[in-house]
Amino acid sequence: MLSDLKTLNLLNSGIISLVSIALQSAFLFAPSASAHKLFPSTTSEGVQYAQHLLSVDDRIALKNLYFSKNNFSDSALVLECYALNFSVMGWYSQAIDAAYAATRKAPKNPHIAATVAYVLGVNKGNNTALRIVDKCLKDYPLDARSRAIKAEILFALGNEENVDRLLESAKKLDPESFDVVSAQNLIWVKRLEKDKALRVVNDFLMSHPKNIRALIARAELNKQLSRFNSAIDDTDTILSIMPNHIFAVALKADLLKHSKKYNQSAVLYRKYASLATNDGDRLLANEGLANVLEASGMIASATNARKLVVLSQSKTTRCTSKSEALNVIKLTRNLMLEKKWSEAIKQTDRVLGRYPDMAEAIEERAQCLENLGKFALAIKEISKLLELHNDYSDWYRWRARLHQKLGNMPAALKDLRRASELDGAL
Repeated sequence: MLSDLKTLNLLNSGIISLVSIALQSAFLFAPSASAHKLFPSTTSEGVQYAQHLLSVDDRIALKNLYFSKNNFSDSALVLECYALNFSVMGWYSQAIDAAYAATRKAPKNPHIAATVAYVLGVNKGNNTALRIVDKCLKDYPLDARSRAIKAEILFALGNEENVDRLLESAKKLDPESFDVVSAQNLIWVKRLEKDKALRVVNDFLMSHPKNIRALIARAELNKQLSRFNSAIDDTDTILSIMPNHIFAVALKADLLKHSKKYNQSAVLYRKYASLATNDGDRLLANEGLANVLEASGMIASATNARKLVVLSQSKTTRCTSKSEALNVIKLTRNLMLEKKWSEAIKQTDRVLGRYPDMAEAIEERAQCLENLGKFALAIKEISKLLELHNDYSDWYRWRARLHQKLGNMPAALKDLRRASELDGAL
Protein backbone atom coordinates (compact mmCIF):
# COMPACT_ATOMS: atom_id res chain seq x y z
CA MET A 1 0.00 0.00 0.00
CA LEU A 2 1.33 3.43 -0.90
CA SER A 3 0.58 6.76 0.69
CA ASP A 4 -2.34 8.86 -0.55
CA LEU A 5 -1.38 12.33 -1.72
CA LYS A 6 -4.55 13.73 -0.16
CA THR A 7 -3.91 12.14 3.23
CA LEU A 8 -2.88 14.50 6.02
CA ASN A 9 0.83 15.18 6.02
CA LEU A 10 1.78 12.08 7.91
CA LEU A 11 5.38 12.06 6.78
CA ASN A 12 7.87 14.87 7.06
CA SER A 13 8.55 14.69 3.33
CA GLY A 14 5.60 12.59 2.09
CA ILE A 15 5.86 8.98 0.97
CA ILE A 16 5.24 9.95 -2.66
CA SER A 17 7.04 13.19 -3.19
CA LEU A 18 7.26 14.35 -6.79
CA VAL A 19 10.56 13.17 -8.15
CA SER A 20 12.57 15.88 -9.83
CA ILE A 21 12.87 15.86 -13.60
CA ALA A 22 16.61 15.41 -13.26
CA LEU A 23 16.18 12.35 -11.08
CA GLN A 24 13.67 10.85 -13.49
CA SER A 25 16.04 11.40 -16.39
CA ALA A 26 18.99 9.91 -14.57
CA PHE A 27 17.35 6.85 -13.10
CA LEU A 28 14.03 6.09 -14.71
CA PHE A 29 13.68 7.07 -18.34
CA ALA A 30 17.18 6.79 -19.74
CA PRO A 31 17.01 4.86 -23.01
CA SER A 32 20.05 2.71 -22.34
CA ALA A 33 19.52 -0.83 -21.09
CA SER A 34 21.61 -0.07 -18.01
CA ALA A 35 19.48 2.81 -16.76
CA HIS A 36 18.45 0.98 -13.60
CA LYS A 37 22.07 0.17 -12.78
CA LEU A 38 22.67 3.81 -11.86
CA PHE A 39 21.73 4.45 -8.26
CA PRO A 40 21.39 7.78 -6.43
CA SER A 41 24.21 8.88 -4.19
CA THR A 42 22.55 11.03 -1.52
CA THR A 43 19.95 10.05 1.07
CA SER A 44 17.47 12.59 -0.27
CA GLU A 45 17.77 11.25 -3.81
CA GLY A 46 17.69 7.69 -2.49
CA VAL A 47 14.42 8.31 -0.66
CA GLN A 48 12.87 9.89 -3.75
CA TYR A 49 14.09 7.08 -5.97
CA ALA A 50 12.78 4.33 -3.67
CA GLN A 51 9.43 6.09 -3.28
CA HIS A 52 9.08 6.52 -7.02
CA LEU A 53 9.89 2.87 -7.73
CA LEU A 54 7.26 1.90 -5.16
CA SER A 55 4.73 4.29 -6.68
CA VAL A 56 5.13 2.66 -10.11
CA ASP A 57 5.34 -0.87 -8.64
CA ASP A 58 8.71 -1.73 -10.16
CA ARG A 59 9.24 -4.33 -7.49
CA ILE A 60 12.31 -5.80 -9.20
CA ALA A 61 14.09 -2.44 -9.46
CA LEU A 62 13.27 -1.71 -5.82
CA LYS A 63 14.58 -5.13 -4.82
CA ASN A 64 17.75 -4.34 -6.81
CA LEU A 65 18.07 -1.13 -4.83
CA TYR A 66 17.83 -3.10 -1.59
CA PHE A 67 20.65 -5.41 -2.66
CA SER A 68 22.86 -2.56 -3.91
CA LYS A 69 25.53 -1.06 -1.70
CA ASN A 70 24.20 2.37 -0.82
CA ASN A 71 24.30 4.84 2.02
CA PHE A 72 20.58 5.48 2.38
CA SER A 73 19.00 2.09 3.12
CA ASP A 74 18.91 2.90 6.83
CA SER A 75 16.51 5.77 6.15
CA ALA A 76 13.09 5.15 7.70
CA LEU A 77 11.34 6.14 4.47
CA VAL A 78 13.44 3.83 2.33
CA LEU A 79 12.99 0.98 4.81
CA GLU A 80 9.23 1.53 4.59
CA CYS A 81 9.42 1.21 0.80
CA TYR A 82 11.33 -2.04 1.16
CA ALA A 83 8.76 -3.37 3.65
CA LEU A 84 5.85 -2.66 1.32
CA ASN A 85 7.70 -4.07 -1.67
CA PHE A 86 8.70 -7.27 0.12
CA SER A 87 5.11 -7.74 1.21
CA VAL A 88 3.93 -7.59 -2.42
CA MET A 89 6.67 -10.06 -3.38
CA GLY A 90 5.64 -12.48 -0.65
CA TRP A 91 8.87 -12.06 1.32
CA TYR A 92 6.98 -11.74 4.59
CA SER A 93 9.80 -12.13 7.12
CA GLN A 94 11.92 -9.55 5.27
CA ALA A 95 8.89 -7.25 5.03
CA ILE A 96 8.29 -7.43 8.79
CA ASP A 97 11.98 -6.85 9.56
CA ALA A 98 12.09 -3.79 7.30
CA ALA A 99 8.83 -2.41 8.70
CA TYR A 100 10.00 -2.70 12.30
CA ALA A 101 13.39 -1.21 11.35
CA ALA A 102 11.54 1.75 9.82
CA THR A 103 9.42 2.30 12.91
CA ARG A 104 12.51 2.14 15.15
CA LYS A 105 13.97 4.95 13.04
CA ALA A 106 10.74 6.96 13.15
CA PRO A 107 8.71 5.72 16.16
CA LYS A 108 6.20 8.61 16.04
CA ASN A 109 5.45 8.43 12.34
CA PRO A 110 1.82 7.27 11.95
CA HIS A 111 2.19 6.49 8.25
CA ILE A 112 4.98 4.04 8.99
CA ALA A 113 2.92 2.66 11.87
CA ALA A 114 0.11 1.95 9.43
CA THR A 115 2.62 0.24 7.16
CA VAL A 116 3.68 -2.00 10.06
CA ALA A 117 0.01 -2.87 10.57
CA TYR A 118 -0.36 -3.63 6.88
CA VAL A 119 2.70 -5.90 6.73
CA LEU A 120 1.78 -7.70 9.94
CA GLY A 121 -1.91 -8.12 9.30
CA VAL A 122 -2.83 -8.25 5.65
CA ASN A 123 -1.14 -11.49 4.72
CA LYS A 124 -1.99 -13.69 7.69
CA GLY A 125 -4.19 -11.68 10.02
CA ASN A 126 -2.88 -10.34 13.29
CA ASN A 127 -4.64 -8.70 16.25
CA THR A 128 -1.54 -6.62 16.99
CA ALA A 129 -1.86 -5.19 13.48
CA LEU A 130 -5.49 -4.34 14.19
CA ARG A 131 -4.55 -2.46 17.36
CA ILE A 132 -1.88 -0.49 15.50
CA VAL A 133 -4.18 0.58 12.66
CA ASP A 134 -6.96 1.46 15.14
CA LYS A 135 -4.49 3.80 16.86
CA CYS A 136 -3.70 5.38 13.47
CA LEU A 137 -7.41 5.89 12.79
CA LYS A 138 -7.97 7.35 16.24
CA ASP A 139 -5.32 9.99 15.50
CA TYR A 140 -6.29 10.44 11.83
CA PRO A 141 -9.92 9.26 11.40
CA LEU A 142 -10.18 10.58 7.84
CA ASP A 143 -7.15 8.71 6.50
CA ALA A 144 -8.41 6.62 3.57
CA ARG A 145 -5.27 4.50 3.46
CA SER A 146 -5.60 3.38 7.09
CA ARG A 147 -9.25 2.50 6.54
CA ALA A 148 -8.32 0.37 3.55
CA ILE A 149 -5.57 -1.33 5.55
CA LYS A 150 -8.00 -2.05 8.38
CA ALA A 151 -10.43 -3.60 5.89
CA GLU A 152 -7.71 -5.93 4.61
CA ILE A 153 -6.65 -6.88 8.14
CA LEU A 154 -10.25 -7.67 9.13
CA PHE A 155 -10.64 -9.78 6.02
CA ALA A 156 -7.44 -11.68 6.82
CA LEU A 157 -8.77 -12.30 10.33
CA GLY A 158 -11.98 -13.73 8.89
CA ASN A 159 -14.09 -10.83 10.17
CA GLU A 160 -15.86 -9.64 7.01
CA GLU A 161 -18.73 -7.83 8.66
CA ASN A 162 -17.25 -4.32 8.30
CA VAL A 163 -14.88 -4.89 5.39
CA ASP A 164 -17.04 -3.51 2.56
CA ARG A 165 -18.27 -0.61 4.69
CA LEU A 166 -14.68 0.42 5.46
CA LEU A 167 -13.69 0.20 1.81
CA GLU A 168 -16.67 2.28 0.68
CA SER A 169 -15.95 4.96 3.28
CA ALA A 170 -12.29 5.01 2.26
CA LYS A 171 -13.28 5.43 -1.38
CA LYS A 172 -15.57 8.35 -0.52
CA LEU A 173 -12.79 10.00 1.47
CA ASP A 174 -10.35 9.73 -1.43
CA PRO A 175 -11.74 8.46 -4.73
CA GLU A 176 -8.38 9.18 -6.41
CA SER A 177 -6.47 6.74 -4.19
CA PHE A 178 -5.24 3.55 -5.79
CA ASP A 179 -4.44 2.28 -2.29
CA VAL A 180 -8.18 1.86 -1.74
CA VAL A 181 -8.67 0.32 -5.19
CA SER A 182 -5.77 -2.06 -4.53
CA ALA A 183 -7.39 -3.18 -1.26
CA GLN A 184 -10.71 -3.78 -3.04
CA ASN A 185 -8.93 -5.65 -5.81
CA LEU A 186 -7.02 -7.95 -3.46
CA ILE A 187 -10.08 -8.73 -1.35
CA TRP A 188 -12.13 -9.68 -4.41
CA VAL A 189 -9.27 -11.89 -5.59
CA LYS A 190 -9.15 -13.62 -2.21
CA ARG A 191 -12.91 -14.09 -2.44
CA LEU A 192 -12.22 -15.88 -5.75
CA GLU A 193 -14.20 -13.29 -7.69
CA LYS A 194 -11.53 -12.09 -10.06
CA ASP A 195 -13.97 -10.59 -12.56
CA LYS A 196 -15.21 -8.23 -9.84
CA ALA A 197 -11.61 -7.41 -8.97
CA LEU A 198 -10.99 -6.63 -12.63
CA ARG A 199 -14.04 -4.38 -12.73
CA VAL A 200 -12.73 -2.35 -9.79
CA VAL A 201 -9.37 -1.79 -11.50
CA ASN A 202 -11.03 -1.07 -14.87
CA ASP A 203 -13.18 1.62 -13.28
CA PHE A 204 -10.10 3.30 -11.83
CA LEU A 205 -8.24 3.13 -15.14
CA MET A 206 -11.13 4.81 -16.94
CA SER A 207 -10.17 8.05 -15.20
CA HIS A 208 -6.45 7.22 -14.71
CA PRO A 209 -5.46 5.44 -17.95
CA LYS A 210 -1.71 5.76 -17.37
CA ASN A 211 -1.54 4.85 -13.69
CA ILE A 212 1.22 2.26 -13.75
CA ARG A 213 0.26 0.53 -10.51
CA ALA A 214 -3.25 0.03 -11.84
CA LEU A 215 -1.98 -1.20 -15.21
CA ILE A 216 0.23 -3.77 -13.48
CA ALA A 217 -2.65 -4.87 -11.25
CA ARG A 218 -4.87 -5.37 -14.31
CA ALA A 219 -2.14 -7.18 -16.23
CA GLU A 220 -1.64 -9.58 -13.33
CA LEU A 221 -5.38 -10.18 -13.04
CA ASN A 222 -5.69 -10.87 -16.75
CA LYS A 223 -2.76 -13.25 -16.53
CA GLN A 224 -4.53 -15.17 -13.76
CA LEU A 225 -7.61 -15.29 -15.99
CA SER A 226 -5.46 -16.52 -18.95
CA ARG A 227 -6.31 -13.36 -20.91
CA PHE A 228 -2.74 -13.00 -22.04
CA ASN A 229 -3.25 -10.59 -24.95
CA SER A 230 -5.08 -8.10 -22.71
CA ALA A 231 -2.30 -8.37 -20.14
CA ILE A 232 0.32 -7.82 -22.85
CA ASP A 233 -1.51 -4.66 -23.95
CA ASP A 234 -1.16 -3.25 -20.43
CA THR A 235 2.55 -4.04 -20.26
CA ASP A 236 2.96 -2.33 -23.64
CA THR A 237 1.36 0.79 -22.20
CA ILE A 238 3.67 0.69 -19.18
CA LEU A 239 6.77 0.22 -21.33
CA SER A 240 5.74 3.09 -23.61
CA ILE A 241 5.85 5.30 -20.49
CA MET A 242 8.85 3.67 -18.76
CA PRO A 243 10.87 1.58 -21.25
CA ASN A 244 13.12 0.21 -18.50
CA HIS A 245 10.43 -0.74 -16.00
CA ILE A 246 12.06 -4.05 -15.06
CA PHE A 247 9.02 -5.73 -13.58
CA ALA A 248 6.95 -4.87 -16.66
CA VAL A 249 9.72 -6.24 -18.91
CA ALA A 250 9.81 -9.50 -16.94
CA LEU A 251 6.01 -9.73 -16.82
CA LYS A 252 5.65 -9.17 -20.55
CA ALA A 253 8.35 -11.77 -21.28
CA ASP A 254 6.39 -14.29 -19.21
CA LEU A 255 3.09 -13.37 -20.86
CA LEU A 256 4.58 -13.80 -24.33
CA LYS A 257 5.90 -17.20 -23.27
CA HIS A 258 2.41 -18.25 -22.16
CA SER A 259 1.10 -17.00 -25.51
CA LYS A 260 3.74 -19.16 -27.25
CA LYS A 261 5.30 -16.09 -28.86
CA TYR A 262 8.72 -17.43 -28.05
CA ASN A 263 10.89 -15.21 -30.24
CA GLN A 264 9.33 -12.03 -28.84
CA SER A 265 9.59 -13.45 -25.33
CA ALA A 266 13.31 -14.15 -25.84
CA VAL A 267 13.91 -10.50 -26.74
CA LEU A 268 12.28 -9.40 -23.46
CA TYR A 269 14.14 -11.97 -21.36
CA ARG A 270 17.42 -10.70 -22.81
CA LYS A 271 16.41 -7.17 -21.86
CA TYR A 272 15.49 -8.36 -18.37
CA ALA A 273 18.95 -9.92 -18.03
CA SER A 274 20.61 -6.69 -19.18
CA LEU A 275 18.66 -4.64 -16.61
CA ALA A 276 19.28 -7.05 -13.72
CA THR A 277 21.84 -5.95 -11.16
CA ASN A 278 21.95 -9.06 -8.96
CA ASP A 279 22.61 -12.74 -9.52
CA GLY A 280 19.08 -13.77 -8.56
CA ASP A 281 17.43 -11.74 -11.30
CA ARG A 282 20.06 -12.69 -13.87
CA LEU A 283 19.34 -16.32 -13.02
CA LEU A 284 15.58 -15.84 -13.49
CA ALA A 285 16.08 -13.95 -16.75
CA ASN A 286 18.47 -16.52 -18.23
CA GLU A 287 16.28 -19.39 -17.07
CA GLY A 288 13.27 -17.81 -18.75
CA LEU A 289 15.35 -17.20 -21.87
CA ALA A 290 16.54 -20.82 -21.95
CA ASN A 291 12.97 -22.08 -21.57
CA VAL A 292 11.60 -20.09 -24.50
CA LEU A 293 14.59 -20.87 -26.72
CA GLU A 294 14.12 -24.58 -26.00
CA ALA A 295 10.41 -24.29 -26.74
CA SER A 296 11.16 -22.60 -30.07
CA GLY A 297 13.73 -25.22 -31.06
CA MET A 298 16.71 -22.83 -30.99
CA ILE A 299 18.83 -25.39 -29.17
CA ALA A 300 22.31 -23.89 -29.63
CA SER A 301 21.18 -20.56 -28.17
CA ALA A 302 19.20 -22.38 -25.47
CA THR A 303 22.34 -24.31 -24.50
CA ASN A 304 24.28 -21.09 -24.01
CA ALA A 305 21.50 -19.60 -21.90
CA ARG A 306 21.18 -22.77 -19.83
CA LYS A 307 24.95 -22.76 -19.25
CA LEU A 308 24.65 -19.25 -17.81
CA VAL A 309 21.91 -20.48 -15.48
CA VAL A 310 24.01 -23.41 -14.27
CA LEU A 311 27.10 -21.23 -13.90
CA SER A 312 25.21 -18.68 -11.82
CA GLN A 313 23.94 -21.41 -9.49
CA SER A 314 27.30 -23.03 -8.76
CA LYS A 315 30.88 -22.98 -9.98
CA THR A 316 31.76 -26.35 -8.40
CA THR A 317 32.19 -29.65 -10.22
CA ARG A 318 29.09 -31.11 -8.58
CA CYS A 319 25.61 -29.82 -8.01
CA THR A 320 24.85 -28.20 -4.69
CA SER A 321 21.04 -28.17 -4.86
CA LYS A 322 18.10 -29.97 -6.45
CA SER A 323 17.15 -26.90 -8.50
CA GLU A 324 20.68 -26.74 -9.91
CA ALA A 325 20.56 -30.45 -10.71
CA LEU A 326 17.32 -30.01 -12.64
CA ASN A 327 18.88 -27.19 -14.68
CA VAL A 328 21.93 -29.37 -15.39
CA ILE A 329 19.56 -32.12 -16.58
CA LYS A 330 17.98 -29.63 -19.01
CA LEU A 331 21.44 -28.52 -20.17
CA THR A 332 22.37 -32.17 -20.73
CA ARG A 333 19.30 -32.68 -22.91
CA ASN A 334 20.27 -29.69 -25.05
CA LEU A 335 23.81 -31.00 -25.45
CA MET A 336 22.40 -34.37 -26.47
CA LEU A 337 20.20 -32.71 -29.10
CA GLU A 338 23.39 -31.14 -30.42
CA LYS A 339 25.00 -34.60 -30.30
CA LYS A 340 27.67 -33.39 -27.90
CA TRP A 341 27.73 -36.71 -26.10
CA SER A 342 30.99 -36.36 -24.17
CA GLU A 343 30.14 -32.89 -22.90
CA ALA A 344 26.71 -34.14 -21.88
CA ILE A 345 28.30 -36.99 -19.89
CA LYS A 346 30.39 -34.46 -17.96
CA GLN A 347 27.19 -32.68 -16.99
CA THR A 348 25.64 -35.90 -15.71
CA ASP A 349 28.76 -36.34 -13.56
CA ARG A 350 27.88 -33.06 -11.83
CA VAL A 351 24.40 -34.31 -10.99
CA LEU A 352 25.30 -37.87 -10.01
CA GLY A 353 28.15 -36.69 -7.81
CA ARG A 354 25.52 -35.12 -5.56
CA TYR A 355 22.44 -37.21 -6.36
CA PRO A 356 23.67 -40.70 -7.36
CA ASP A 357 20.14 -42.12 -7.62
CA MET A 358 18.65 -39.45 -9.89
CA ALA A 359 17.09 -41.59 -12.61
CA GLU A 360 16.92 -38.81 -15.24
CA ALA A 361 20.67 -38.24 -15.05
CA ILE A 362 21.45 -41.98 -15.17
CA GLU A 363 19.17 -42.42 -18.18
CA GLU A 364 20.76 -39.50 -20.04
CA ARG A 365 24.23 -40.85 -19.25
CA ALA A 366 23.27 -44.26 -20.65
CA GLN A 367 21.92 -42.67 -23.85
CA CYS A 368 25.15 -40.72 -24.32
CA LEU A 369 27.28 -43.82 -23.78
CA GLU A 370 25.18 -45.74 -26.29
CA ASN A 371 25.62 -43.01 -28.89
CA LEU A 372 29.38 -43.11 -28.30
CA GLY A 373 29.29 -46.84 -28.97
CA LYS A 374 30.18 -47.71 -25.36
CA PHE A 375 27.49 -50.37 -25.05
CA ALA A 376 28.92 -52.21 -22.04
CA LEU A 377 29.09 -48.99 -20.01
CA ALA A 378 25.59 -48.06 -21.15
CA ILE A 379 24.33 -51.46 -19.93
CA LYS A 380 25.81 -50.74 -16.50
CA GLU A 381 23.89 -47.47 -16.31
CA ILE A 382 20.62 -49.14 -17.40
CA SER A 383 21.20 -51.79 -14.76
CA LYS A 384 21.42 -49.01 -12.17
CA LEU A 385 18.08 -47.73 -13.40
CA LEU A 386 16.55 -51.18 -13.02
CA GLU A 387 17.89 -51.43 -9.48
CA LEU A 388 15.95 -48.25 -8.72
CA HIS A 389 12.81 -49.21 -10.72
CA ASN A 390 12.64 -52.87 -11.72
CA ASP A 391 9.14 -52.69 -13.17
CA TYR A 392 9.81 -50.52 -16.23
CA SER A 393 9.63 -52.72 -19.32
CA ASP A 394 11.13 -50.18 -21.72
CA TRP A 395 14.43 -50.25 -19.84
CA TYR A 396 14.57 -54.05 -20.11
CA ARG A 397 13.98 -53.80 -23.87
CA TRP A 398 16.65 -51.10 -24.10
CA ARG A 399 19.18 -53.25 -22.25
CA ALA A 400 18.19 -56.25 -24.40
CA ARG A 401 18.98 -54.26 -27.57
CA LEU A 402 22.44 -53.37 -26.22
CA HIS A 403 23.12 -56.97 -25.16
CA GLN A 404 22.21 -57.98 -28.72
CA LYS A 405 24.70 -55.45 -30.15
CA LEU A 406 27.39 -57.02 -27.99
CA GLY A 407 26.35 -60.51 -29.15
CA ASN A 408 25.07 -61.59 -25.74
CA MET A 409 21.84 -63.22 -26.94
CA PRO A 410 20.99 -65.14 -23.72
CA ALA A 411 21.03 -61.88 -21.72
CA ALA A 412 19.05 -60.14 -24.45
CA LEU A 413 16.37 -62.83 -24.48
CA LYS A 414 16.15 -62.82 -20.69
CA ASP A 415 15.50 -59.07 -20.68
CA LEU A 416 12.94 -59.37 -23.48
CA ARG A 417 11.06 -62.09 -21.57
CA ARG A 418 11.04 -59.89 -18.46
CA ALA A 419 9.73 -56.93 -20.49
CA SER A 420 6.92 -59.11 -21.90
CA GLU A 421 6.01 -60.32 -18.40
CA LEU A 422 5.73 -56.72 -17.17
CA ASP A 423 3.66 -55.69 -20.17
CA GLY A 424 1.35 -58.68 -19.67
CA ALA A 425 0.84 -57.73 -16.02
CA LEU A 426 -0.51 -54.29 -16.97
